[in-house]
Order: sequence, then C-alpha cells, then structure tokens
Amino acid sequence: MMTVGCVYRILDTTPNLINQNATNQEVIDTLIQKGSPFMHSIYVVDDDERLTGIITLQIVLDSIMLRLGYTPQNIKITETLFKYSIFGSAKDIMKHALGIYVKKETSLEEALKLMADYKLSQLPVINDDRKVIGDLNIFEVLKHIY
Repeated sequence: MMTVGCVYRILDTTPNLINQNATNQEVIDTLIQKGSPFMHSIYVVDDDERLTGIITLQIVLDSIMLRLGYTPQNIKITETLFKYSIFGSAKDIMKHALGIYVKKETSLEEALKLMADYKLSQLPVINDDRKVIGDLNIFEVLKHIY
C-alpha cells in the first residue's frame, strides 16, 4: 500500500503556514509572495504552530472579489462581510481542519477521498503533535495511484 509518506515532498517541500491571528491582508500577501502553480492552500496554525485550519485559494479569491464590490455566487447574502474584510483574521475565513489532514502513514486512497470530499487539491501533512510537516498535492497522489 502506497502512503502519503512516500510521495508528499515531490512537488513542494515547504508548506505555507500563517498564524490564525494574521489579518486577511497578510493572508493575501502571503499567497502572492509565496505563490506557485502548485500552491492552492495556506495552512493556519495557532501560536504553538499546531494546525487549526485551511485557507483555500477560492476563499482568498472570494475575499478579493468582495473588496472590489462583487459578491461571488457562493457567498450567502446573510453572511457577514466583516470576516472577508481587511479587519477580519485568518481564523475568521479558514475552513476548520477537523479531520482535514493526513499523516505520513495515511494511504493515498484515503488522502484522495479526503480531497474529493472536501473539494481540496492539497492537504496538510501533520505529525502526532498536529504540527504541519508538509503538504500533499493532488498531482502527487494521482501520479502514484494511476
């Protein structure tokens, strides 16, 4: 059985982390400064650098569109615009990471299922202390499954 530990550092060896108290502007700046064609998420960590959430490229795009005066279709009118404003923080816009991560011993099939279930193209790889040690990209998985 092929596991995450066999393939997770092929495309990107350094995951992009941001503190949960970072402003939305800092999230956007991080994405722009460290962006690459393979980076579709930023992993949100607490002060002890443990994984607390994931901010996807789509979340950042929604935030930028709202600032420009457009309302993306997936944003409900009843949702607060504050969380997407420059005054919001990473923890306001992140997807909570409960169960949305893999470990080195996770099978590639299980990782692929998580990606499909949560509509993500990459997942954080964590250790037993919930610290992010890498990320797993969909291309790394597909290359070894098919």
